[in-house]
Formats: sequence, C-alpha cells, structure tokens
Amino acid sequence: LGPACFIVCMTLDLALVAMVVGSFLASVFVTSRMNRASLYRFERFLTIPFRWPIAIFVALAIMNPDRSGSTTTVLINLVAHGATIALLLTDVFVGDLLMLLGRPLECSYEIVKQLPGRVYVVRRVGGVMPGMGNPPGQRISELITGIDPKSAVSLTLLCDAQGLIVELFPMDAQDWDFAIWWYRHKKKAVQYYMTGTYNHNCRNAGYLTFQGTTSVRPSEWGR
Repeated sequence: LGPACFIVCMTLDLALVAMVVGSFLASVFVTSRMNRASLYRFERFLTIPFRWPIAIFVALAIMNPDRSGSTTTVLINLVAHGATIALLLTDVFVGDLLMLLGRPLECSYEIVKQLPGRVYVVRRVGGVMPGMGNPPGQRISELITGIDPKSAVSLTLLCDAQGLIVELFPMDAQDWDFAIWWYRHKKKAVQYYMTGTYNHNCRNAGYLTFQGTTSVRPSEWGR
C-alpha cells in the first residue's frame, strides 16, 4: 500500500486518495500492534478489511472511467488507476496467497538442550518438507549434543550467530572440496563464525554437565 499512496495521487480523486492513505495508516497501526511472536502470523488476515475493499473500489473505477477533461487527463487517470490496482493485486497474490501456501511450512522449535556459545539442540515441530532440515531419523553425534542418539532422533542444531538464527549442518565431501578450491584460488581460507562451544578444555559434550539427561563419563564417549 505504501507505493500506491503516491501513485493514486495522480488520479486527482480525493476520495480514492483518502481511502488508500487511510487504509495504509490503518494497516501500519495493526501491523505494529501485531509485531509479537504469538500474533505476527495473523497480521495479514486482520488487515484484509483495509486492503481488499480498496482493490475492489479501484477496479470498479477502471471499469467506469471518468471521461471528462482532456485526453491527456483521462489517459493519466487510467494509467494511475491501472498502476494502483496492479500494486494492490500484487500485494494480494504475492503477500496473502503465498502466506496461505506457506502455512504448512511454518514450524516451531522445541529446545531440548542448550550448549555453550548460544548453540541449541532442538526438535522441529511441524513444517517438515523433503530437503529441509535434517532428514527424518538422522542422528546427531552424542559427542555434540550430549544426548544418546538411541533415545532421540531427528534433532536439529540451531545457533544464535549475533542475532541471526541459523541451522547447522555437518560439512560433507562437496563442502570440503569447495573449501580446498577456495583456498587454492583465493589464497585465503573460507571465512567462518566460531561459536566457541567446544575447545581444548571442553572437547565434547562429555565434559559438560546436563540436567535431565543420563550422565556419561568423558572416557565412555565414542564407545
């Protein structure tokens, strides 16, 4: 609705301008109030009464154009109405429709364990699709998670990297080949972000103490 507020002014239709601007301000107000973890999913649904009627009104105006005035004025009026309805329809199809299609992919994460360095062992709830995340049944080494893989499958590692939540995957042969290629051609190592989860003093999860899990002595890891 933001760009439409400027384009609609070219129509010289004060009523339409007031409706579009008012709809935009109302949508901004609702969006700001819904900017919460538990409410943001419903923001587009609640702003439909402000957005869709405007699109219908502009479409009706295009079908019944005002032919009074010079040819140039009528042409500018039609172009402005057409651009406005195009923006509004883009908002509906790209915003509302894709939101509905993406609903099945929405997921949440249940934190199973918290590791040092703002790394979390989590379990995905919903939003599972082929090729997304760790495949079902994949086990992450207990040396990393501190959890017996026989008792927990389909776990995922998330990291809070300076405010950016990323999912961690183990490097495969193709990743290592790329790192070697990069070093040979760029003459520098691939940049990476270090979480500091493990170090020389704490080499794996066996050195950590987890509450609520079966304790395993470091000497027993890897057996």
